[in-house]
Amino acid sequence: MVKNLEVVPPRAQVAVLIDGDHIPPKVVGQVIAEAETVGNPTIRRVYANWSGIPKNWREILSHYHVTHMRYESPPRGTNATDITLVVDALKLFYRDGIRHFCLVASDSDYTALVWELRREGCVILGIGQTLTTPPTLQRACTSFVLTNQLSPAARLPSNSTSSSKKAPLPQRRRSSPNGKVSLLLHWKNYPPCSSTSATTSFI
Repeated sequence: MVKNLEVVPPRAQVAVLIDGDHIPPKVVGQVIAEAETVGNPTIRRVYANWSGIPKNWREILSHYHVTHMRYESPPRGTNATDITLVVDALKLFYRDGIRHFCLVASDSDYTALVWELRREGCVILGIGQTLTTPPTLQRACTSFVLTNQLSPAARLPSNSTSSSKKAPLPQRRRSSPNGKVSLLLHWKNYPPCSSTSATTSFI
């Protein structure tokens, strides 16, 4: 006799959107690990006004399967990256139905985007630089984590190193604007879809 098996709902699909102009590549591994506390980070994108991918980003993008979103001809201006990320985030929500986001940025210009998505019922995990992220952006997010509170990421594999034992990761703390530790709740799950890869042109 076959027993009834409990149906486990799929984890929510999370879009990780990184402002590469203001976030260092060394924290990308930690960001992905933090995003996994919200759901399945199948969409991983970095936005930056680069004419070519910098050397310090190239290995990171390949190792963590992060897509560089760019224009064919990089526009000039300090807000080019911000506008590209905002437009893409809105497309992911309104066109593709993504409702869980991990926004990695330290710019107050993203505050309006966060409030818009939250009014529509989205969950926003924010991650930003310790000294430069404004309180307005931190308060707007469902939960916010400063980069100095992220767990250490595993080192990238190299040809000269062999496998070694990993030290246990310290317990993560999530900050809230009032100084208290905020907890991430279990949110409604949505079915996963295919992940992105390689460099993508944003038009």
